[in-house]
Amino acid sequence: MHNAPSVTYPVGRSSFLGGLLGVLWLAGAGVTALGGRIWGAGGWRWTLALAVLLLAALLALHFWRRMPKGALRWDGHAWQGPYAPVAPARLSVHLDLQRHLLVRLHHAPVMQRWLWLDAASDPSRWNDLRRAVYSRAMTEPRQDAANP
Repeated sequence: MHNAPSVTYPVGRSSFLGGLLGVLWLAGAGVTALGGRIWGAGGWRWTLALAVLLLAALLALHFWRRMPKGALRWDGHAWQGPYAPVAPARLSVHLDLQRHLLVRLHHAPVMQRWLWLDAASDPSRWNDLRRAVYSRAMTEPRQDAANP
């Protein structure tokens, strides 16, 4: 297989991910309500379940609102993320839904960032991005001004 082309892809909040988080929260709320109906609402267990449900909503909203915005770049050798545009990084795929990707960008041993990539962000470059995500980095040295 040939090396994937270099690509720059927009990254930001995804309405699909926001909806998915909302549906998952609603499912949890439904299970909590059903449990309260079956075992009886009230008491410390019911209060704890409602507190956990509220905490889950706040964490999901916080996660979604803090999604990084910018551009994800692949130059054939390394990735550059929206939060550290100069430092090279490694990318790993954790969920592939064909039109949506959940990836983790590893910048350093301790610095990692989760990104949700959506085909709707730039449909014309989606296939280039997918090829780059699943390709290996080039093994020949990078040809740039610092390395002629």
